[in-house]
Amino acid sequence: MLLELIDSMGFRGQYDFLYLPIDFQTHACLGYAFVNLVDPGVVPSFWRAFDGFSNWSLPSKKVCYISWSGPHQGKALLVAPPSPFDSSIHQCLLLTYQGWFTSHGQ
Repeated sequence: MLLELIDSMGFRGQYDFLYLPIDFQTHACLGYAFVNLVDPGVVPSFWRAFDGFSNWSLPSKKVCYISWSGPHQGKALLVAPPSPFDSSIHQCLLLTYQGWFTSHGQ
């Protein structure tokens, strides 16, 4: 649903990495995600579109807030070993719970 939302807001092809952590007991997301935009020029419009966003497809009082992901900026740092997303548990999880990548924002 998050990919569909980002795409529907006009950002299809503008990102090449998305990580949405999941609670493996409840299968619910943990309430945050990492998105890498392929063009820094898209950041201001993405920020405006999602900072304060609350029009979720499922009823929720949660509000989205955007911030920089320090100290890890850019896909190369997010996925390079040792990645902040590397752990022994990730190696045995289903693909549906791992980070999602695209090639050149497609």
